[in-house]
Amino acid sequence: MSLFSKRYKTVTPDFIGNLPETGKILVIDIAGLGDLVHALPALWAIRQALPRAELHCIANARWSSLLRIAPWIDRVWDYHERPKAIQASDFALARLIRRERFDACINLMGSNRSCIISRLSGARYRLGRKPFEEQRPAWRRFNTHVMEYPYRCEPRYQQKWKCLQQAGIGCAAPHFEIELRAVTLPADLGEEHRATYLHISPCASARQKELPPQQMADLLVALRAELPQFRLVVSSSCCPREIEALEALLMLLPFKPWRIYAGTLDAAQLFRVIDGAILHLGPDTGSLHLAWVAGTAAVCWSAGQLCEWVPPEARVRALVSAEKPVDYLRGIDTAAILAAARRLIGEGGCGIERLRNGVKAA
Repeated sequence: MSLFSKRYKTVTPDFIGNLPETGKILVIDIAGLGDLVHALPALWAIRQALPRAELHCIANARWSSLLRIAPWIDRVWDYHERPKAIQASDFALARLIRRERFDACINLMGSNRSCIISRLSGARYRLGRKPFEEQRPAWRRFNTHVMEYPYRCEPRYQQKWKCLQQAGIGCAAPHFEIELRAVTLPADLGEEHRATYLHISPCASARQKELPPQQMADLLVALRAELPQFRLVVSSSCCPREIEALEALLMLLPFKPWRIYAGTLDAAQLFRVIDGAILHLGPDTGSLHLAWVAGTAAVCWSAGQLCEWVPPEARVRALVSAEKPVDYLRGIDTAAILAAARRLIGEGGCGIERLRNGVKAA
């Protein structure tokens, strides 16, 4: 049969019965940090449905370390992000995965690339989600079974979890089963510093999500002046553009923040740092998702509504600009950010409550 001739069929709850109890399952979620955070309840549902199976996950190499907080995943495969065109390295990775002889591949995305990796894995059963952009061709050809669930209707983690229910894979409620002790803090930050600092992520994957540098510098100066009882911890990802932007920001400051992590934290360590903060501040980016899972209150600035990414029960104050970003995110009032920060800290419990939203942080 031709690779392109086999059509998908909509998955039904008896799908789980096709999978051997002691088989090998591969889960694909190679998008950004936010997507990986929102995949955790779905991964836990698979683990609960197949407790004796060997569970593997392939994730974006920049963020895959986050899965150290999920030691019940047997193996994590790094996917190195490439330009949009399919690369030879994608096929090389697929060959390595194929040697594992997976019984099933569960693709929590709908991208062409993830569908191709799923098909090349050689798994007999390939379960994937129908993408938001229906014109993408790979989902129709390379999945044996398809999950269909509306996008933008509720938080993304609930969407992924409910998709799997269609395949008979589920548990009583979405649950973030995490093990914080599986990750060590940076050497210069200890447990004794918990709830004594503010964590700030000034940078994002795109400059249009960031506040103008001078406004960001003014905000840090104001935070230090108005909340002197809390020290400032500033971080960025290892992306060269973000490191350069952070260095430029630091040049504008009349002081040095207490701790600076310019691309030195992996995703799991960043989670631990945010988990210990009294408050997180930053744009709509991956660190925001870590904050709400950790139960750390957060102030966020954004160019659009975050209903798909931040659940209503999260302790997040989102400030949304009415201006379309061109170079930086403009139209966010610094005084409003400070007021939101003071209000959240005044409400108490920031960075302390650890059983919110089904989170278990042992």
